[in-house]
Amino acid sequence: MSTSEVVGPPAQTAAMTTLTAEIGTTPSSVNTVTRTCCGGIGTHTRDCLTVTPPPGADLVCGWEENADGGQPWRSVFGVDRLITDSKIRVYPTVVQLADGSIEDSGFSSPNVSISNNEYDTLSGLNSDQARELAAALLECAAELDGWVAR
Repeated sequence: MSTSEVVGPPAQTAAMTTLTAEIGTTPSSVNTVTRTCCGGIGTHTRDCLTVTPPPGADLVCGWEENADGGQPWRSVFGVDRLITDSKIRVYPTVVQLADGSIEDSGFSSPNVSISNNEYDTLSGLNSDQARELAAALLECAAELDGWVAR
């Protein structure tokens, strides 16, 4: 070691200050101080966001990173409305962003899904079932209206 080389706490402090400044100004998608959920730096996980789901949410999926560099997002599903004597169910679904807002674009609009068992198809309803389906659709539409301001 040469006599002109600085060692000890002042040199370490200077190095840490430089590193801290670089970390604080370099945006990154994971583990940075830019995270509002946890502050980042080794503490961020996919599930650490503490965003309240929309009222009436029945199933809230885990957070996903946005491939386009936007906010993390998650799928949120409302309660299934089952149609008597059939495998048909009706439910609302939305995409919620990390800031709590609901995505409302052409790609990911709030919607009502109709499922016949495991398939998104609909057939074979009698008139009573059709009326029940209409009521369930209206309930889902009202729930979506409560989730998104239009």
